[in-house]
Amino acid sequence: MTKKRIATMATCIALVGAVAVGGTLALLSQQSNTVTNTFTIGNGYPETALTLDEAPVARVTTGTENFGGYNAIGGDRVEANDYANLVADTTLDKDPTFHLATGSPDSWIIAKVTGVSALKEKGITINGELPYDYGWLKLNTEDGTATPITEYADLTDGYYVTKEIVTAGNDTDDLFEELKVGANVTRGALDDIVVSGVAVESVTDAWANDGAAVVAQAKTADFIQ
Repeated sequence: MTKKRIATMATCIALVGAVAVGGTLALLSQQSNTVTNTFTIGNGYPETALTLDEAPVARVTTGTENFGGYNAIGGDRVEANDYANLVADTTLDKDPTFHLATGSPDSWIIAKVTGVSALKEKGITINGELPYDYGWLKLNTEDGTATPITEYADLTDGYYVTKEIVTAGNDTDDLFEELKVGANVTRGALDDIVVSGVAVESVTDAWANDGAAVVAQAKTADFIQ
């Protein structure tokens, strides 16, 4: 159990900008996303075993629904999206999803999220209705317990683990689906939302058995601080 194999993947979802009032709209000017990929490859994991991406988006410039926001569009998934001049009281599609490569061992995937709490204070929140049988649990890294999430408001800064093991060639549920730019976004610089993840080999396919060793391995790899 102490020699579990491990692979990691990280991405930075940048939400950096300032709010300015002009006319009847409050605008958020944002730099493009910055993505950093970091890999630690263990025995049994192919190169680039764990990847993280999201759907491409485009700004809504017609009609009235979510005008000025960003909606997902068709096409290949991407590692980054560009957002600019975001309009208050709109939504931004953003669906970070992990993919475990073919040839990988059955794995638990742990995700780390930072920046959500700081953005919430500024008026930008995770939005939407939690899907039925949502595939992520909140992870307590002190005792290895994992508890259900009942709504997206439960997603704060911290660690999350897949509800079930992920097998080779399969994906996780989206960690979340969209962000909401509030009507009263606080003026000033904004923190980044940073999502990163690690895959640790499963032994028994049951978190009750694997959990403590998986958390210990993630700590050994310096993924869990």
